[in-house]
Amino acid sequence: MNRLNRLGFIISVLFGCLALCLSCSKQAPVEASVSPTAPSVESAPPIRVHGEEEGQLYRYFPSGQRKARTVSHVDRVPAENRSTVLVVPSGEGTPPGLVYVADLRKAKDDGSYPYRVLTTVELDRILDETRGGKKLAHGGKSVSSDSGKAATKKSDVVLYSATWCGACTTARRWLTNKGIPFQERDVEKDPKARTDMAQRAQKAGVSPSQLQGVPVIWVKGQIMMGFDPNAVLRALNG
Repeated sequence: MNRLNRLGFIISVLFGCLALCLSCSKQAPVEASVSPTAPSVESAPPIRVHGEEEGQLYRYFPSGQRKARTVSHVDRVPAENRSTVLVVPSGEGTPPGLVYVADLRKAKDDGSYPYRVLTTVELDRILDETRGGKKLAHGGKSVSSDSGKAATKKSDVVLYSATWCGACTTARRWLTNKGIPFQERDVEKDPKARTDMAQRAQKAGVSPSQLQGVPVIWVKGQIMMGFDPNAVLRALNG
């Protein structure tokens, strides 16, 4: 093989390797775009549901209602509402999309109460079944209930957010994970959101000029700039 033929052979090999590399690089994003798996209940860290636990909150659903009420001690949950109680741990250990659901009707020998970990979808299904689906008793009549929207309108929590905001995503997941009903308003897509945020801030004693960026969270009359889960829990329990 003369020098010219050898050079041509080397060039053809190099082009072949380059084509192979480009082919592999084009396939990589396809593997990375696989949809994430659903949350696994096994990934939730264990908790202890006990009257002596500090910092835990308990959210129960009064008969015939979908909006939860929050108390800071197991003894404050009414006897008729103790079968399905959301437990909010003091930390942030619950993976997004999961909830702790305790049965507070009877304590175990050590004084703690049994609980299970459910997905939020499973919890919604249980609540629908226990409350007759979309029909709720009201004044002796069976009426159609747009319960999700009603609970959101009357929520004690409003999250002002934007689609690009990573902290907003964290706050949204945390609120959902804790079973805390909230209303979310996008300050870029909702033309009235900024005005509403400024008015709530002014009523809370905070100058609207201090609202720099998102998330901004309104909790029972308090305005919070940024996301602090402990501050949200204190405001809800205040």
